[in-house]
Amino acid sequence: MDAKYEKMLLVKEVRPTTMRLLILRELDKAQSALNLNELEVLFDQVDHVTLYRTIKTFRENQLIHSIIDGTGSVRYALCSEGCTCSINDSHIHFHCDVCEKTLCLKQVKIPMVELPDGYALRSLSYVASGICPACKK
Repeated sequence: MDAKYEKMLLVKEVRPTTMRLLILRELDKAQSALNLNELEVLFDQVDHVTLYRTIKTFRENQLIHSIIDGTGSVRYALCSEGCTCSINDSHIHFHCDVCEKTLCLKQVKIPMVELPDGYALRSLSYVASGICPACKK
């Protein structure tokens, strides 16, 4: 198993199990954000509960972030190094209407929103949809 993924877990004080290392590797090499069903397909004999708990652990330890892209299922993508999963780290996501992939556009930050008095901002998301460069060809 790649030492890169073990280091990612150890930095976040997460015990590197075989399944955690495998899931990290798949999320890292994926060209787009993946949902639970797509992750299950990648592993023949994966236990659904183990996969769900691993994803939950990764989210709690800021290894991945979740994306609600309007398709009805939550997708997951690796966080960038140094990400704290705070509102200041928010970036735009792009959902392709043709290939149905959801991509992180980490270089496009979501601007801060000023809310009226009495409101407390906890999260911020922005999903753009259209046609990705691969499908546009």
